[in-house]
Parts: sequence; C-alpha cells; structure tokens
Amino acid sequence: MDVKVVTEDTYRSYGGIDLTAWDQASSKHFRVLRKSTLQQLAVKVAEGLKCDPNRIRFWNMVNRQNKTNRPDLPTNDLGVTVESVQQKAIASKNAELRLWAEVAEEVDENGSPLWPAHQPSKTQGGIIPRSDLIVVFLKHFDVEHQTLSGAGHIYIKRDKKVEDLGYAIIEKMQWPKETQLKLFEVFCSRSPFFTCI
Repeated sequence: MDVKVVTEDTYRSYGGIDLTAWDQASSKHFRVLRKSTLQQLAVKVAEGLKCDPNRIRFWNMVNRQNKTNRPDLPTNDLGVTVESVQQKAIASKNAELRLWAEVAEEVDENGSPLWPAHQPSKTQGGIIPRSDLIVVFLKHFDVEHQTLSGAGHIYIKRDKKVEDLGYAIIEKMQWPKETQLKLFEVFCSRSPFFTCI
C-alpha cells in the first residue's frame, strides 16, 4: 500500500498555506506491505531524514471542514500495522494513509524520545499525556522574495493568547531577542492563519 508522509523537511520546503500538497513531490511517498509495522515505516522515513528511527512518532492526518488536512493524534505504539492505521484513516474519511512524522528534539539519558505533550509521570512511573499543550505550525512569509515556507512547529499551552506566542516565534525563527512582532490574522479561501511581521 502507499503511505504519504509529511516531515519537517517537506513542510519547510512547501510554499503553500497548508502543511504539504499530498499529490506532489512536497510529501514523501512510501510503498510498504500492509502488515508492516509503523516501526518498519519509521526505519524507512529515518533513512531519508538521517536520524534515529526511535525518535520518530507518527500522527494521523484528518480532513478538516475548511478543506485543510491536519495532524490529529499521535500513534505512540509503533508495533501496530500500517493497515490498522489506514482503517482509522478510512473511518475519518481519508481514502489514503497520510501521516506526519514528528522527530523528537530531545531524548532522555537512555536515548528514549521526550515528547513535549507526553511527559514521564514521577508518581505513576509511566507516560501521561498533557492535555494543556497543542501543536502550532509556523509559516514564514519572505516579503522581499514574496515566498512562503514552513518554519517548523512549536508546542504551546492551550490557553495562551496569540500575542503570547512572540517569544516562541522569535526563538524558532532564530531572530534577535529584541525583534518586535506585529501579529495579525489573515483569512483566505482555505483557512485562517496567523502572520507576523
């Protein structure tokens, strides 16, 4: 079966307002056996990214009412088959399997990935999800060249206001800390998104 994957690299190189164009070369296409596990797919994806496959986790992509396609929930069990993940995609009205491959930026002392939204619980000894964090994808519009490109993603608290994102945006863009931002919302036919100057 075919699996389409968006990575940080493909997101950064995509010049549209969404995460990727699934029918073009801006997403990675993998041909795998239906009984292959997500771990086996992670190995293939990691080869192209030149990273440890254990640092990859996949998010199912879902169609939104505004005709965009966004990550929904991460699949933390890499032992499941791509066929079982596709069945969930079909249930959410996606005919094909589309995934976002997130790569952990940090690992613990054992080399296990640390996910911002899933931290180890000291009291229970396991992993507990943090429901107060969401993922925000950033785009950068280059005024001089009139181009749009992905700038990465950040985790923020769900209750943060747009104006509270300034420091995180400046840090992700590697701009000087004294950079002044002016935030405004732009609506287009596909979806609203925030732009900064």
